[in-house]
Amino acid sequence: VVHDEGGLPLATGLQQRWNLPFFSSSAGAPVGFEATATWLSGLCGVLGVDPQPGLSDLARQEEKAADKIYRFHQKSGLPKGVSFGVALDASLAWPLTRWLHSFLGMVPQAVQLPEETSPAAIALHRYLDENSCGDAWNAPLTPEAPPVAVFADDAILLRCNAHMKLFASMDLAMPAKDRTHFFERCVLGGEGARWILQQLIDELWRMVDV
Repeated sequence: VVHDEGGLPLATGLQQRWNLPFFSSSAGAPVGFEATATWLSGLCGVLGVDPQPGLSDLARQEEKAADKIYRFHQKSGLPKGVSFGVALDASLAWPLTRWLHSFLGMVPQAVQLPEETSPAAIALHRYLDENSCGDAWNAPLTPEAPPVAVFADDAILLRCNAHMKLFASMDLAMPAKDRTHFFERCVLGGEGARWILQQLIDELWRMVDV
């Protein structure tokens, strides 16, 4: 199961009806390098195969990304300390928030979930409390004090951009309007992590130019 909200009901039904096993990662969907490594290791453990080739490739991608982020930080002081908001399903919001906070040093300002009782939601709430970011839980996205970056679906981003100034906004869910992508739009795995970083850093450059 990659996305618990979409796949877990089906996986559970298949298990109950035909006794088919399934795997779901406690780290949430493979968003960011850390959650991807956990997802890959867990799946390979269930299948009885060696995860090391995939983990080694993922580590190389993370090392290259860290070098580029360091260079960007040297020039701009960013993204460390940048505030962000998340309005996504828990299985996406949990790994994304942890990754942005721990890997990039960004600060969660508003974390909104459609439901709050899933294991991913509970883990995310606990993480925020343990890292002195508990005030972000269900905090509103307001034009009076908007975060610098917002990660949500296209409909929420359209409303945010209509009422507040965001330096960065990224659709990480199913888009609400049609778009034509000439380059692959990837959110999950190592490639997805680099795609997210590319979009984020490109938009944060606008803060440097202000």
